[in-house]
Amino acid sequence: MKKSNKTAIRRTDFLVNKSMGVFALAILGLIGLVGIGRAAGTASGYIAVYNASLAILIAGILCIAGGIYWILRDRREENLPAYRYFSGLDLGVIGLLLVFSGILYRVFDVLSVTRLLYVVYPACAVLYLLFSLLQRVFFLQALLCGGSMLLMWAVARSGGTASVVYAVLGIVLSAAAAAVFALLRHGDGAVRIGSRVFRLLEAGEEYGAPFVSSAVTALLFVAAIVFTAAAVAGAGSVLLYILCGYLFILAVYYTVKLM
Repeated sequence: MKKSNKTAIRRTDFLVNKSMGVFALAILGLIGLVGIGRAAGTASGYIAVYNASLAILIAGILCIAGGIYWILRDRREENLPAYRYFSGLDLGVIGLLLVFSGILYRVFDVLSVTRLLYVVYPACAVLYLLFSLLQRVFFLQALLCGGSMLLMWAVARSGGTASVVYAVLGIVLSAAAAAVFALLRHGDGAVRIGSRVFRLLEAGEEYGAPFVSSAVTALLFVAAIVFTAAAVAGAGSVLLYILCGYLFILAVYYTVKLM
């Protein structure tokens, strides 16, 4: 009994400290965005941020490479600690965010990207905690909603043919997500690649909500195409808010399931 209590306390401490660490990194990212936003307010600062985006991109690639090396090295190790505050996966996720940010800064308007990243960084922190610590089935749906929000944001800011293209990409994303959920349901939460079996979800998981999420996101992108064709102003922004509301409903649903 004492050993069990001690293990439970250790896991509780790990969850709390890991969560605080992830959110601390997100806050540091937001502080960096504040600095970027202020620097980009001038013409010279705007150009400097654009040039620095290449360094951000390279740093992200290096982090991804280091994370992959770390993960492969850990696979050869035995008796790894059950709870670690930093791992190769953590480094790889940071690298992905840096690469994502660097690409956006080089392709889109710096100030618009900065405003977008104000939402992306905290959202990614929550998503990562869901993946690594809590319910992965919710993580997959939140990932779908997050990708859909980015595409819907592009729909809202583009207009015309570009909006339709982004909406079609959203429909493809929804269909791909539904295919992944169907594959996971067929394998009872596991995916077989060659002779290896990778368990992504717990056995016996329910798949009703994931398929509903795929349908909801697809229908919203179909609506975006219809509204774009009808030249309805501001429709993309409204659909983006609907996506945010749906993600909030999912969060409440899975929070209740945890209780």
